[in-house]
Amino acid sequence: FLWGRGGTGTIGEPRGPVRFVMSPPPQAPHIGAFRASPDGRLLAFQAWGSESSLWLRGLDDTEARPVPGTEGAGGLAWSPDSRRLAFTVDRLIKTIDLAGGGPATVAEAGDPLLGDWSPEGAILYTDVGRGAALYRVPAAGGEAVRVSQPPPGVTHVWPTFLPGGRTFLYGGWENGATVHVGSLDGAPSRPLFSASSQPVYTASGHVPCAKGRSLVAQALDGANLRLGEAPFPLAEDVWFDGTWGSADCSASRRLLAYRPQPAADRDLPRERLDGRA
Repeated sequence: FLWGRGGTGTIGEPRGPVRFVMSPPPQAPHIGAFRASPDGRLLAFQAWGSESSLWLRGLDDTEARPVPGTEGAGGLAWSPDSRRLAFTVDRLIKTIDLAGGGPATVAEAGDPLLGDWSPEGAILYTDVGRGAALYRVPAAGGEAVRVSQPPPGVTHVWPTFLPGGRTFLYGGWENGATVHVGSLDGAPSRPLFSASSQPVYTASGHVPCAKGRSLVAQALDGANLRLGEAPFPLAEDVWFDGTWGSADCSASRRLLAYRPQPAADRDLPRERLDGRA
């Protein structure tokens, strides 16, 4: 585990980032999905040895710790306050409070891929088993509502909320990704730009995504949904899963996590976007 501090730039001014290399726990040497917490202090990840579960690693910690009650977990998503995690187990979507207590079942789905969790308490996910469309469900539990209509052969995946929690970015995947803007209010979606992977919206107002094997970022006005200057590079040779158009990366406030190519289960480089604690 290597780490350092320094630099004062933001994602728009990439000056002196702090880089980390994180190795998985010995008892769970294989790393799957991972997500940076919204407050930029924690990295949650799926790891497995004999069984998968979720683990947490703080930026100032030297070891990861398991999250009890998440045995068998697949995909995951953070609550906006960084206090809870949503995750999938078989065909169920569940949540768990990191302060303690057992998991709570939110909904049953056909084949869910988790996306994002809004400030208003809506969880967005793809249901591969129900038309490969996007659905929303209350984090407290309730009925899932379809929010996208993918054409035949297209999968809508990896939604990420924009400021305000009513609009979101998502990837329309069909041998390549087109990043769209969708809305919980029923407004028609529209394409924004082409990419090789899912979009990730950051608090700095940038959208990291993959272009080929490179991880790049571009400014996006979250209110007017207008792209800014040309993309600038963040990292090279990022691992990419062509099945669902997913680059192995996650971003939040001042924190970017990514996995390099070749896909090594044992290393997760992490990079602070502005070098601040």
